[in-house]
Amino acid sequence: MPLPSAPEANPDVTDITLLCILYYIASIILLIPAHDYLLTFVFTPPDPPDSPPPSEATADPPALCRLLYLTTLPYFLSLVAIRLSTSTDKRLPIYEFYWLCNLTLFAAALSPLLNRPALAAALGVSVGVDQVLWLVDLLGYPVKGKFPVGVCAYLFWPSTTNARRLTSTHHLWTIPLLLHCCQGLHIAALPLSFLATSIAVCLTRAMTPESLMTLEPVVIKGEVKVPSRMGRPHYLNVNLAYEVWKDIKVKALQITHPEWEVYLPRLLLRWCAINTAVFGLLWAACRAAGLDEPLRSWDAL
Repeated sequence: MPLPSAPEANPDVTDITLLCILYYIASIILLIPAHDYLLTFVFTPPDPPDSPPPSEATADPPALCRLLYLTTLPYFLSLVAIRLSTSTDKRLPIYEFYWLCNLTLFAAALSPLLNRPALAAALGVSVGVDQVLWLVDLLGYPVKGKFPVGVCAYLFWPSTTNARRLTSTHHLWTIPLLLHCCQGLHIAALPLSFLATSIAVCLTRAMTPESLMTLEPVVIKGEVKVPSRMGRPHYLNVNLAYEVWKDIKVKALQITHPEWEVYLPRLLLRWCAINTAVFGLLWAACRAAGLDEPLRSWDAL
């Protein structure tokens, strides 16, 4: 059964640009009140000591905020510019901006305005399983001669451009950067990550198609192939909103179902369950690194 608001198969560039902007705005607007409620009424801070020793204040929140947005803002803008400039069909890169990892970069780039470290960390946790599996794939490939999981196998698809590969490096450094700039993981980041994942997947399912016909050339074995006038199908499946990639070899993760009302709950339950385990690993890593007092504010405004 398709969603009532299923998108057109070949929408206009202007339409999908406006929808993408709406996606970013709606995601942030929905997350902000949830963040504020959790930190105000659920995870209230303990009363501060009367006179904390100055030597204990080792972090410089405004400096950490500047590091975060001065890293992510130029990268995000470069990602947008490179992918738009290297694509003849502008719809394709616009749809790629729906990926949750790009939304995470966007939120980090807005850190001085949002001034909510736990929200930025939550978006990092929401892509935790993807980025940890990236490391597993990249470390396992030299040993096994293949990707153990397959989440980054798309980098070696014939249709993947060098520009796409170049602007995929954030999968490796986003989480370490966020953990450093947020000085650890606030417990509120876990339920917020569940909400962020659910918002992104459901909006993506409603706003993007699984694939679309395009005249974008494709590189096959080093040779550029130009589609016929009818075009060629281009696979999107952003945020796995339609199915789990067939490249992923782990049987427990192959939970694709033709009915969205069956598949989406399956996907979100597994995504959030795995990210809970990833949260535990990241939390332990933060403790080991001495990042055990996560910031509630960067004092950036």
